[in-house]
Amino acid sequence: MPVPQGPFASSLDGKPFEAMLPVLRYLFPEPSVYERPEPQSECVNGIKYPVRLAHDCTLDGALYKQGERVFRDVAIALKAAGQLRDPRIM
Repeated sequence: MPVPQGPFASSLDGKPFEAMLPVLRYLFPEPSVYERPEPQSECVNGIKYPVRLAHDCTLDGALYKQGERVFRDVAIALKAAGQLRDPRIM
């Protein structure tokens, strides 16, 4: 297919497309009926999940990048593997 004329953004670009997320959230603050709702947060031992990772971590060959949000089960597995040091994660 030919490349569209004028400005466009491709979701297939991976990381560069993530730079557009703040703009899209500003322009469209309410999710459409076609979007998955944000998962509900949970708070355990003073930590609100999902948590953002302070550094890159690996677990069973999977790479979790700094700033990525992970839920409690992943945080617990990362701590068990020696990747996280926060004593509140149990």
